[in-house]
Amino acid sequence: MFARRPRAAMAAGLLASTAVAGLLTATSADAVVGTAAKDGSYAFTAKLDIGAGQRSCSAALIAQQWLVTAASCFADNPAQGFKVAAGTPKLKTTATIGRTDLTRDAGSVVNVVELVPREDRDLVLARLETPVSGVAPIGVGFNAVLPGEDLWASGYGRTKDEWVPDRLHYAKFTVGSVKGASLGLSGKSDDAVLCQGDTGGPAFRDVGGRYELAGIHSASGQAGCFGTDEAETRKGATDTRVDDIAGWIQTTTAPP
Repeated sequence: MFARRPRAAMAAGLLASTAVAGLLTATSADAVVGTAAKDGSYAFTAKLDIGAGQRSCSAALIAQQWLVTAASCFADNPAQGFKVAAGTPKLKTTATIGRTDLTRDAGSVVNVVELVPREDRDLVLARLETPVSGVAPIGVGFNAVLPGEDLWASGYGRTKDEWVPDRLHYAKFTVGSVKGASLGLSGKSDDAVLCQGDTGGPAFRDVGGRYELAGIHSASGQAGCFGTDEAETRKGATDTRVDDIAGWIQTTTAPP
């Protein structure tokens, strides 16, 4: 795994309060230090293995054959930007979907065969080799995200005490700002931090038990994440918003 910190931090991960769930910069976002997810929870969250262990990121299943994640996960040098070429990934990439506990064999492991990046933000659509069954995709929200709104975040990144967690983690964040294509997030609790390996993971609303995608993890201060300098105090994170490009996402991922 590796992380970007703003812009340098975060393949995202969540730090859990106790046991917790790689590419964030602020650094990219790493893991969500928060709460370990129960089996089957937030199954639309995917784990990406890029280059046979060279990088680890998170993603979200938004259609049976499509993921959305951070473009920086695939960039040659994420610390210098998120630009990535469209087409086949340079490094072999596999997605594990529907497997909250990575030590088990639930869900699917599928190759990523095509990238469709956005030029204006840290976001890329990733087409899977075959459609995924048994996991419901998360819907992409069309409603604008507002300052003060609460969002949930999930990811497979580092936790406060685990370098490579084997379970998905999640935590709650508040939107502090909405600027252009970015959302500024702050944790609702001390252990709500995006860590390395969380990059590309989803931030989402809970609308009466129905989840709606609002953003994708891009960068984080990573204070409290395993391996972060103890002098680091920044816990805020930056997500890439999706509501203003929901139409493009819907059109691009629609069946032929």
